Amino acid sequence: MFKHWLTECSLSRRFARSIILAFIFISMHEAVRPGLAAEGEQTMLKNVTINDPSQANHYYAYWLYDGRHAKSLIEAKQADQYPQVLLARSALRSPAVPRGSTPSDRLTVDMPFDPRQAELLLFQTYKKDSIWVTGDKPLLETPRLSSYDENAAQITLVLGRYPYRYFLERAQGTEIARLIGNPLGSIAISRTSSPVDHVNDMNFLTSIAQAIDK
Repeated sequence: MFKHWLTECSLSRRFARSIILAFIFISMHEAVRPGLAAEGEQTMLKNVTINDPSQANHYYAYWLYDGRHAKSLIEAKQADQYPQVLLARSALRSPAVPRGSTPSDRLTVDMPFDPRQAELLLFQTYKKDSIWVTGDKPLLETPRLSSYDENAAQITLVLGRYPYRYFLERAQGTEIARLIGNPLGSIAISRTSSPVDHVNDMNFLTSIAQAIDK
C-alpha cells in the first residue's frame, strides 16, 4: 500500500510538472508574438510613402510693383524694373484690424524671421529675369500684411517699421520656379551681391519651388 501511495505521488508530481512546463511554454509563446507583430508592422511602415497633399507646404505667388508714384497696375508694371515676388501660404485677404488700432501700428512688432514658419516671403528680381539681392540676403525679413484691396490690385506691406505700397497681380508658379532654378537669369548685370552666394535662402527657395500654386 505504501508503494502504491509513493507511485501515485510520483505520478502527481510528474503531472504537475508537465502542467507547469506547458503553462510556461504557452506564456513564452504568447509573450513573443506581440514583439514579432510589432517588428513586422515597423518593417511595413518603413516601406509606406505618405503622399498627402494637405501635409505639403503650399504657396500662392504674386508679382509686386512699386506703387509710390504709379496710378495704375499697368503704369506700375511699365515703370518698375525691380518687381518683387510675394509668396503667401494662403490666398491674400484683407487683414482684420482690431478697433482703435491701425494696421501699421499693429504690425511693427519685431519678430524673429524663420522662412519655414513665415506666412509671407518676399524677394526682389531684376526685370523678372533674375533674383536681385537687396540688403544682405535675397529674402527680405518678416514682411507683414497691412492692407489689401483686391479690386484696386493694391497691397501695403510693412517691412521693418515702414509701410510700402504696391500694385500686384498673380504670378504663375512655373515662372517663379524657373526664376528660383536660374537665379542669375540671362540678362548680364553688375551685382554687389550674387544670390547663389546665399546658400541657406536659395536652398529654402529651391525646396518650396514645386509647392507654388500653378
